[in-house]
Amino acid sequence: KLDTFYTMTIPYSALGIDKSYVEKNGIGVMHISTYGASGVASIPADPSMYDAASDEYSADSSTTREKEDSDVITTKLARIGNKTEEPSTEEPTTEEPTTEELTTEEPSTDETTTRMDDRQLTVNFGADRSAPQLDTTQLKLEAIASGGAGSYEYEFVINDKVVQEKSAKSTYLWNPTEAINVIRVNVTDKAGNKVTSAKYYQIEKTIHYEAPQITAFSTDNTGVYEGEKVNLTAKAEKGEGTLEYRFEVVSADGTATVIKDYDAVILPVGSGPAKKLEGSVDILDENTKALEEHLQIGNFGGFPSITIPDGFVNNLPVGVNITGNCYDDANILNIAYAIESTMNYKGQIAKEVRHD
Repeated sequence: KLDTFYTMTIPYSALGIDKSYVEKNGIGVMHISTYGASGVASIPADPSMYDAASDEYSADSSTTREKEDSDVITTKLARIGNKTEEPSTEEPTTEEPTTEELTTEEPSTDETTTRMDDRQLTVNFGADRSAPQLDTTQLKLEAIASGGAGSYEYEFVINDKVVQEKSAKSTYLWNPTEAINVIRVNVTDKAGNKVTSAKYYQIEKTIHYEAPQITAFSTDNTGVYEGEKVNLTAKAEKGEGTLEYRFEVVSADGTATVIKDYDAVILPVGSGPAKKLEGSVDILDENTKALEEHLQIGNFGGFPSITIPDGFVNNLPVGVNITGNCYDDANILNIAYAIESTMNYKGQIAKEVRHD
């Protein structure tokens, strides 16, 4: 097991404060680990660091979308400084401190303001909801600036387009339309100092689906004799993509029989390879005969049907039968050609088999 330990050191000068300020006022801190464009872990732990952990990263589906989602931190910062003094072992004094002594120990208001104004300008920026969101959701982008000097002006930019000009307003209502977005805020303080914060934000498209609806269904003849041909015509609208049709005949007991569902039925020619011959008699039992009677479908039903070689079993040839819809001979021939081209049995001859 391998653990990693490290120390981060930040000079007081980088924060615009000194040791006495930390001791008297304290500061809030949070450590955020990032990978990509977003935080993936924090101390103290914040729920936004794992709210998209089970979703896929747009650049690599094998890893988490936490690398690019927007995080709105809600957990309180850890506190450093401003500790309560340990109880003293000395005897307590009965003398009360004077007003002058209390006043001289506390920093003046001017000193505190100066320290805060000298701090580096920073901004906390994000949306009021974690990504991804649907394109029908209105989002509130908010930026909270701190440090720097004086008042702040905010400029909001989405996908390199300024959507709200520089002003004192720190929020922007956004109605997203694009799938992948870069949201950004530019902040300027009174002294002209600037800071920028940018994040990726993913939007999912709303699927407006309408189920297929049959708008027309008819036959060319409502009264025919058994065995006569009837043409069925149907038309449907809406749905998505190419619509496919399936015709059924429903009997009085509610049993539905598919009239047309597939291009072809592909079955073995028989129950096994070629049978052993004794003289001129083909030895077949009743079960074997039943398994081979499906070939009669094409003969008596008027369906185009073709049988082609399909290899060998124990050096004996086997075949496959392809039966299609009426008048669909060309399709059946194309299927047979495709199978023959793939299996490559053309020209192969079964080896001689001796029967003792």
